[in-house]
Amino acid sequence: MRLLKLLGTLIFLAIIGFLVMSCLGETIDSGNGINACEDCGEVIHECICMPLVQNPIASDFIIGNLTQTAGSVTAVIITPQTGKSTGTITIFYNGSTTLPVNVGTYSITFNVAASAGWNAAEGLDGGSLSINFINQTPNASDFDINNLIQTVGSVTAVMITPKTGKSTGLITIFYNGSTTLPTSAGTYAVTFNVAASTGWNAVTGLNGGSLGINNQNPVASDFFIGNLNQTAGSVTAVTITPQEGKSTGTITVLYNGSATQPTTVGTYTVTFNVGASTGWNAANGLNGGTLVIEALMPDSRFEYYWVNEHGSLVTTSGGSTSISAGTDLIITAQDPSYTVKQWHLNGVNTGHSNNTFTFSSDMVGNYTIGLFVEKNGKIYNTNILITVHITFSGNVSTGNYPDYREHSFTATASTLFIHFYRGTLSSNAYIYDKSYNLISTIPINSYSEASYSQTVTSGQVYYIRIVSRSVYNGYSGGTYQIAVSNSSTRP
Repeated sequence: MRLLKLLGTLIFLAIIGFLVMSCLGETIDSGNGINACEDCGEVIHECICMPLVQNPIASDFIIGNLTQTAGSVTAVIITPQTGKSTGTITIFYNGSTTLPVNVGTYSITFNVAASAGWNAAEGLDGGSLSINFINQTPNASDFDINNLIQTVGSVTAVMITPKTGKSTGLITIFYNGSTTLPTSAGTYAVTFNVAASTGWNAVTGLNGGSLGINNQNPVASDFFIGNLNQTAGSVTAVTITPQEGKSTGTITVLYNGSATQPTTVGTYTVTFNVGASTGWNAANGLNGGTLVIEALMPDSRFEYYWVNEHGSLVTTSGGSTSISAGTDLIITAQDPSYTVKQWHLNGVNTGHSNNTFTFSSDMVGNYTIGLFVEKNGKIYNTNILITVHITFSGNVSTGNYPDYREHSFTATASTLFIHFYRGTLSSNAYIYDKSYNLISTIPINSYSEASYSQTVTSGQVYYIRIVSRSVYNGYSGGTYQIAVSNSSTRP
């Protein structure tokens, strides 16, 4: 009995195996890794279908988020379609699992882990991720702004630089709406434009604050200070002049706090004030050093002599003399133990410092010549003054009518006085300007001594022409003498 049951079972299995083998012999490839039975009916003993484990492919999945914008990048999305592998998905960007954030194109591949009924798969093609630019708009806070407080005389452009990661577009700066950099003191509104650059829009009118330009303050070293060592009797003001490019404000010099210039021997603290000027503030109490006034030390031992135009000795002591206009008066210092320091004319230093001083003038008048010398570092006033009286003089001869003599002079005042002496002829005096235009005729009577005034222009050259009208008592000629001065008093 048992043997029959065993034999029946074996026969049944053999039939089933045949049917299966027959069915498998009629399978077709569905194209997705699954073998399907052809004409497989519902009756199991007619055909038994044996499905195989499947392999995922890229088209089994929905792939999204492949186009994005820099600044907001998220992962590519890959999800299986219905009935496809649900294995874990790993996404690669150019072969790396790191999600890129920079602008560019990245190749997407992905792996799918094994799951029920599905094999694992690697390197499936997911297309390309494109990360595109998005243009941002700059604002003022994106930039560092410097150099807003400056000083007249050294003004440079305001500095505006982008912070890290901000627009690098070209920057144009405006001061009160102009691109011209101001240099004068004042306050100027600063705005700026930024040109477009990669990832950034252009923008105009950003607020850059205010540029403040302040006036400079003068200091003592801005000025040249001179004339601090002087000698009593010839003291002049301390000289203070600005160096190039420094304040040109009005300078007030103070001596021991007073604007009055000292003249007596001593030391005086010099300070000075400078008034405000363009680009400069006023300044008071700047240090000008110390004025030192030394005593003049008279010495009667000093000798000199002076000679007339012919070179002959006239005198060796102070006094006065008369010479004709246009002739020279030569004065020579004789004591070799002294160094000649200053020749003064009418109280003013002539700038001559040699031993011999030659005086010459075409201007009629009185002149005072003085002398200072130096010995052992001290200045001495010789206390010797020479007064020189210069006149026009000459002879007129008869000859062909009209005979004349002409003299030139330079006016030093607006009114000149013409004084005639020793008239021994009857004549006229004519006054001409430098272009020989006649401006006045003065009649001269015989033997007259008279004075006349004439309005002139100071500093201009004039000519006096004396013309003979007749001879007196049979003389073949006559003599005359005239003088021109600024005073109505006859010299």
